[in-house]
Amino acid sequence: MENIKSLFLYKSQYNKQQWYIIFQQLKYINIKNQTLSALFVVQIYKEPYFICKNQQLCNEYNGACEEKSNIDYLNSYKSATLEYGLYCENRQKKLKQKIKINNIKRQLRLDGQALFFLGGFLGFFIISSLCDNFGRQISLRICIIVFFFGAFFQYLSNSYILLNFGNFLLGFASNPNLVLVNIYFNEISPNCKKQPYLLTIYCVYGFTEILYFLSSFYINNWRNLMLFVLIIPSLLTFWLIIFIKETPKYLMKTNTEKAFQILKYIGSFNGLELDIKVEQLEVFPTIQRQVYYFWDLFRYKSLRFNTIIFSLQAVFLSFQYYGIMFVSDLVGIEYGINTFFIGISETIGFTFNLFLVENRSRKKLYIGYQILACIGFFIFLLFDSTTNQYQQLVFMCVIKMFLGNQFNIFYLQTTEIFPSSIITIAIGFILAMGSVGAALIPYFLDFGNIQGLSLNIIFLVVGIVSLIFSFLGIETLNLQTQDYILEEYENCQYSEIINKEK
Repeated sequence: MENIKSLFLYKSQYNKQQWYIIFQQLKYINIKNQTLSALFVVQIYKEPYFICKNQQLCNEYNGACEEKSNIDYLNSYKSATLEYGLYCENRQKKLKQKIKINNIKRQLRLDGQALFFLGGFLGFFIISSLCDNFGRQISLRICIIVFFFGAFFQYLSNSYILLNFGNFLLGFASNPNLVLVNIYFNEISPNCKKQPYLLTIYCVYGFTEILYFLSSFYINNWRNLMLFVLIIPSLLTFWLIIFIKETPKYLMKTNTEKAFQILKYIGSFNGLELDIKVEQLEVFPTIQRQVYYFWDLFRYKSLRFNTIIFSLQAVFLSFQYYGIMFVSDLVGIEYGINTFFIGISETIGFTFNLFLVENRSRKKLYIGYQILACIGFFIFLLFDSTTNQYQQLVFMCVIKMFLGNQFNIFYLQTTEIFPSSIITIAIGFILAMGSVGAALIPYFLDFGNIQGLSLNIIFLVVGIVSLIFSFLGIETLNLQTQDYILEEYENCQYSEIINKEK
């Protein structure tokens, strides 16, 4: 059966019909997205700050409570770090004005934080391949199932091993969800509304950060927080995900007849009788469907350069963006309060970005946000030792807003530059590289704390390197998205010419 060019080329009534898909899926995916994005701010391995019975506030860098029995458990946050003793607790030696910490439990906490992103690294590869080769619908369902079991294992964990395993599963499911939601909205949105719909998704992250603070304000136990913020919403999402349909654009490459059925279903919902005929749609030359893999991103010349540049940008950008999440537990007022105001700042930034991004250069906006973030890190560095906790919070909010908007543009660029036949695999690979950068954060920050090195120096250096590579990217504004890889399409056209000559 003939492969039809994107349904978005159907010119008569399609944009009106799109509204059903947009809102039908928006209520399901946004609930799912909100649930999964909450994980990024719920730090199970909360930094070990304790209140001792003598009212002294201690951590493992300036000295823990003298004895474990002296920890004021009643007023300390009930984190997994506290429950499993994943901290040094007064086992420190000062050598040459530097603190040397030798404790395997503390290393387990760092590994647990990194496992979330390492799980995402593996998840990006597996889920992205499933998405492009077997469909968006089944990939979304797999994500929510694995996510539920990851949260459930953590909730019932009786050891840090099961706790870390659950964290790995959570990362495996929730990180690829970023790709799926972007691709899904990219394929169901009309061209004139695609940009604002894609960018609106990210406002959910800001709302979720605010939700986390409100939840943690009443729930002072990590297990209960996980139950009400992650497990119960994921059960609701699991039921709602059943109603999500495959995107018509994906079906056009695999099952044209079923794609027409969904079109007619959309039309009937809107009270329109559609008499869709093949001649009303632009038809591509028949291209044999292939199963693509990650190494195809380097096999085809038209994909190679963009894959390398965007992968490097993902590493540096993820390190900065998620690094602020870890830093918010070390500076500012308090983690929950920090998260609340960061959520507000990101929501404001994303909303501002909605109006700024349309018909403006993606590359210039990306570079501009990176420059502003670097300036923020530099100013923060200059006043690092003199700023009070309120000023630190302001710096974090502003920098996170710039980086969030930069990530906003980054995701938009990736959906515009790669062919739809391999787009999920491409974005999955790029974000998998970003997970590697994020997985390094706990170890870099820990090294900086031990060596007395300002964390802002680390972020500033990474930001400058990211800025350099951002100039190598290409502009994606008004870049027409292709359905097929350029080399495959050219080979197909050449074959058809040869056949006609015969």
